[in-house]
Amino acid sequence: MRTDLVIVGAGPAGLVAAAAATAEGLEVTVVDERLAAGGSVDGALGASARDPDAAWLMPPLGARDAANGRIERLRERATAATLLTDALVWGLFPGWTLAVTRGGRTRRIDAAQVILATGSYVARPPFIGHALTGVLTPLGLARALEEGRIAAGARVAVLGDDAFADEIAETLTERGAAPVALLAERPRPSPHPVLVLAAPSVARGGERLETLDLELVGGERATLDVEWLVIAGPRSVASELAHMAGCDHRFDGYEAGFRPVRGRDGATSVAGIFVAGSLAGAQGYDASERSGAVAGLAAAVRAGRAPAERLEALLADAPPASAPPPARIPLAYRAVDAASTDVACHCIGTTFADVAAVVKGGARSIDDVKRQAKAGMGPCQGRDCHRTVVRLLATVGDVDVATLRPMRTRPPVRPVTARAMFEEPDIEKHEVSA
Repeated sequence: MRTDLVIVGAGPAGLVAAAAATAEGLEVTVVDERLAAGGSVDGALGASARDPDAAWLMPPLGARDAANGRIERLRERATAATLLTDALVWGLFPGWTLAVTRGGRTRRIDAAQVILATGSYVARPPFIGHALTGVLTPLGLARALEEGRIAAGARVAVLGDDAFADEIAETLTERGAAPVALLAERPRPSPHPVLVLAAPSVARGGERLETLDLELVGGERATLDVEWLVIAGPRSVASELAHMAGCDHRFDGYEAGFRPVRGRDGATSVAGIFVAGSLAGAQGYDASERSGAVAGLAAAVRAGRAPAERLEALLADAPPASAPPPARIPLAYRAVDAASTDVACHCIGTTFADVAAVVKGGARSIDDVKRQAKAGMGPCQGRDCHRTVVRLLATVGDVDVATLRPMRTRPPVRPVTARAMFEEPDIEKHEVSA
């Protein structure tokens, strides 16, 4: 399959990019791993892989209705593009060739240009006990709710500092669970009780979560009996495909991870690769849509289908950029214990002490740690543990995080079956290192 432009991600940024590019005459294919277009904005979960009708599974009912209406309008604007849903992109190779698995079968899509609107995800912060059964990310929560594993009256705590935590608590209430408290690092208004932490939570239990030990601002200590803890943040951008394409990255803080270096038009350091949405630093509906419009038009300009003056006018008409939130290090990363035998890498079982030992032994990059301590060698390729590795390199090895580069990315960037990887013989199976 050959097309002018492939857009990876059918959230607001991807859909608007598709509308902008097709309006200029480009042949566009949009690929998304969910069953329905919509993606996620402001942390809200889009449709899960098995629930095509729940376009917004997590927000409370009013927000869900408003989101669905807006997403439906975006879908209508992008109808000239080919939309492939339930399709997982696991490789991006020079040329540009994308390896896409859909319905258990792999196909290649060749494109002149690519826009990556891959969004963000919540990774588990490295507090003690974060690997216990019952500690969930929002995606894990969505699956648990679908499968009926969270019973009515279940005791649940939610960890997060923004409105997404409120949305999760509200959804749990709707589903019959009993949210115990919101755990936050800063005081904030909320319809639910908020406990402000002075130190990271400590999750305890046998194989599954039983209690949370908390140290609160003001010196008070508390123990919560809970069955589930949902991690609502921080969110890390999904930049694996951009790194596989060879795009320059910089570490954008412990709340975001590595983000591609890009221009105002979304162009990366690699010709023909653009980024939009969260990957380009956009926050919220409006910013995500605008980011998609700019990237879609920029791709059309590069293809010779639109005049550069139109793009310049769009950029000139942009509202003043809002100041980024002040950089901060979340509690869990500030308190990473180099001597702890708690798990740092879920996939492999590498501990904090294992990572610290190789850093003390001379490891000075994320790939050094990967080779020597195996952290990041599992199927998620460091999506959960890379920020912990960065923190230990900084605190134990005195490494300047500004000099670090992402972990080397190898296909598949997302777990797929061996059959799916090798059934398309024309797809090159090699690594690309930025």
